[in-house]
Amino acid sequence: MNILIVIDRYYPIGGGIQQYIRGLARTLTGMGHSITILTQTDEDAPEQEQWEEGMILRTPILKDTLPHPEVMLERWPQLVPYIEAVQPDVIYANNHTSIGTIQAAHAANVPVVYSCHGWGLFCPLKIRLIKPDQSLCHNDRSLENCLRCSDLRNPPVPPRIKGMGRTLVKSTYERLNWQRIRRKEFAPLVQRYDRYQDILESAQARIANSRLTASFFRSPRTYPIYLGLDTAEFRPVESHTFRERYQLGDAPYI
Repeated sequence: MNILIVIDRYYPIGGGIQQYIRGLARTLTGMGHSITILTQTDEDAPEQEQWEEGMILRTPILKDTLPHPEVMLERWPQLVPYIEAVQPDVIYANNHTSIGTIQAAHAANVPVVYSCHGWGLFCPLKIRLIKPDQSLCHNDRSLENCLRCSDLRNPPVPPRIKGMGRTLVKSTYERLNWQRIRRKEFAPLVQRYDRYQDILESAQARIANSRLTASFFRSPRTYPIYLGLDTAEFRPVESHTFRERYQLGDAPYI
């Protein structure tokens, strides 16, 4: 099978998701599948190179999608030529690029699977689904709920009445209507994340790394698959020096 994996950042930029994708790609390559990984441009790496886990393609289209996933709402048509060039049997969409990857996959008529690693495309406040009162958010996104969380984190302060003439009239209006105004300003952000959710729901299937993240979705064909542990890479090592350095004594650690 010819598989295209799309991820916002990949090696030489390392991290947990990169490690996960590398392990997945190496395993699939070992099973005889053809793997292409499409990721963002890196000034220290070529646009195309063959690695053990597959062919690596880099493009500026995927730049800045981690802090600003909304850019993919405009850029996704630029991904279609990459998909047509690779001609994959299936696309594996990862992380914040997914809202663009899924739309491009639909346009290219290629099945796409979304892999959900966490909260990034669900929480408008970007507070990792832990509310300011330390309770867990089960993707309970709505204007009322998100404003409540925002108020717990940063209690709102009514604007002051100030100035003279038109400035006085404007500031008085803003003071009298400040709650309605802030709701109006906040609503588009919640609506944008609602749109993200609709796009993710449109993938042919979804894979979540826990039952919690699987519960974020309404659609069928959503499967919680827990991350495995490569015991060839992660294994017990001599810990005396580490324990001594951090004064752990006999305390357990991972």
